[in-house]
Order: sequence, then C-alpha cells, then structure tokens
Amino acid sequence: MNIEYCSNCIDGICNYHKWFTDKHPQSDKEVLILFLERISGIELREVFRKVYLVENVCNDWDNHYINVDGELVFSFKKIPTVHKKDGEYVPVSMCALSDDVLSYDIEIKVTMMRHHPTEIIIKKDAFKDDILYHHTLIDFMDNLHCESIEDYPKIVKLAESRLHNLIDQIRKEE
Repeated sequence: MNIEYCSNCIDGICNYHKWFTDKHPQSDKEVLILFLERISGIELREVFRKVYLVENVCNDWDNHYINVDGELVFSFKKIPTVHKKDGEYVPVSMCALSDDVLSYDIEIKVTMMRHHPTEIIIKKDAFKDDILYHHTLIDFMDNLHCESIEDYPKIVKLAESRLHNLIDQIRKEE
C-alpha cells in the first residue's frame, strides 16, 4: 500500500488531528460522527458568517437593482482522510485512491435565495456520487434571513440542532 500517515499522529504529538485521534473511533460510523461533531461547532458558524458576508457584498439590499443567485458550497479542510492501522484510525497525509482509506466528502450547500435553504450532503468518497446522507439544516419555511445579523444566532442554533438530529440518527443506525 502507498499510504503515508501523518507522522505526528504516529508519534502521538499531533495537535492538528488531536481532536480526532484522542477519541479513538472504532468504526466508519464513529469516524463520521466525529467529523460531523467537529463541523457542528466553529465550522458551522463560519459557514453562515460567510453567507452573511456574501449576501451583503453581492446583493444591493438598499436599492434592489442587482440580485445574485446560485449556491454556495462549503467543504471542510480539517476533515482528514483516515486509514485503519493496527486497529486505530490514523489520518493520512498522502495515499493512492485505490488504497483502502476512509475519505468522507461533507458539503454544506446554501441556496442564494430568500430564506436560504441549506442542506448537508455526505458521500463516502469525493470521487463517487453515492450519497450516504442528504439532510436539511435550514428549510425555506423556517423564514430566516442569512443577510440579517439579527437572524444569525437563530440560524446557527437551528442548523446546529438539525445537524445534531442527523448525528443522533446515524448513532441509532449502528
């Protein structure tokens, strides 16, 4: 196998992956749950902070002359590719796609329209189209506005709650 592991993780001195390696996940599902728990913190708040910034830069809310539509797609750099080595999942720094590695592709898509429908999409691999989970974080009918600083705390709280519901659903599947 052509797998290069994070040498600091192997030596037990990696601060970058410590949030993952200290939990010692035992299954692919436990790995996914750890990744989702990581996203549910600062990363999720950062997604909606960036949506707020994009909304206020791209759309002319005072004059309504220009609207920007489309989707913002967020992926997460801190989610490592891992491989089971000697019974432990270890982050890898380099590997061939054919090597039996676990690489979840987690994206949050925000639709740039009124009430900003937001969904999380989880695939087992970035290069495959097989979707494991497709879950709504913010629904159009929630009537929240990402361009409003007043709605920001409600948006984050609701998205975190729905992400935790997904985590609970995955736990029950084990």
